[in-house]
Order: sequence, then structure tokens, then C-alpha cells
Amino acid sequence: MGIESYNFMLFVSGNTCNLTEIGWETVGSAFIPFSKVRDTLLNIRNINYTNGQGHNTYGCYFEYCDNTSIIEFELNGGEYEKLIQEISVRFAVCNSKSNFAQAMQIFKHLSIKLNLNTLDMRAGEVIDVTDDASIKRSYNSYTQKREEFFEFMKVPERKFERPLHCGSEVFTYVRRL
Repeated sequence: MGIESYNFMLFVSGNTCNLTEIGWETVGSAFIPFSKVRDTLLNIRNINYTNGQGHNTYGCYFEYCDNTSIIEFELNGGEYEKLIQEISVRFAVCNSKSNFAQAMQIFKHLSIKLNLNTLDMRAGEVIDVTDDASIKRSYNSYTQKREEFFEFMKVPERKFERPLHCGSEVFTYVRRL
């Protein structure tokens, strides 16, 4: 969870997410077949496979990409397994604010199709993606982190003309400004 990204964890209903010394951990015995998760993601317009890092990552990385948004998805911490317990999701806070709304739409769809809960990792709260008040709390946490990013990087928001991937792409872009 870098300064440039906003992160969510989608996890199977019936399980829980706990904050440990090394980060968020999904606990429980509920799983979804990999093929069902993959097919559901790939049936969402503008979501495609993307490359992962490592030897056992095939099919674990997806991204939603359009003119204004890039949203990155990682299944089971990037390790291929036949059963999925969690989907990590992140997007760069410097991208358009529409990224957040697009993520909520995708989460709502995945929640229905795959019976998933949504954890806002920064707020440390499981949010109800069908409840406006819950989404508003998450959005407020997101906008606070977004403002902190622009203040810390000393870059005006208007300098970001296209959506960026999290990580090195954001920092390379900032260095070039």
C-alpha cells in the first residue's frame, strides 16, 4: 500500500480479513473456483489479463483500463491456485476521481456474482457497496489519501493527463514533471 495507490481487498463472504504485523490476511474456509473468478472478471467490459511477476502467476493479474481509469486486480496474492480466497485491488490516487466510482461499480458486480465482501484497507472497514453512506466513508478516506499524495509530491492534480498504473509508473511520471 504505497503512497500512490488506494487499496481494497475483496474476500469471500463467510471469511474475515484481519490486520496482522505483515498486512491484511484473509482467514476462513470459503473459496471460489479460479475459473469462476477469472470468467467473471473477463466478462466485465475493459478488464483483461495483465502480466504478473514470478513463476506461478499465470492468470492471477487483471486490469480494468479505459480512457480515464486503470484498476489493477491480483488473485490470491499473485499465486495461482485452483481455489480463490481473495482479490487485491488497487488504483493510483493521481488518476481521475472517476476511478473510485468505477471501482465501486465493479465491486458491486463482483459482490453479486461471486458473493464477495469489500474491505477498504486504508479505512480498515468492510464496506457495503450497495449502501451510499458506507461508500461515502470510503470515498472520504480515498480523497484524503489523494490530497496527501498531491501535497507530499508537490505536484498539482492537473498535471496528470492520463491514467497511470500504481508503482514505478507514477513515480517516473512525477520525476519527469
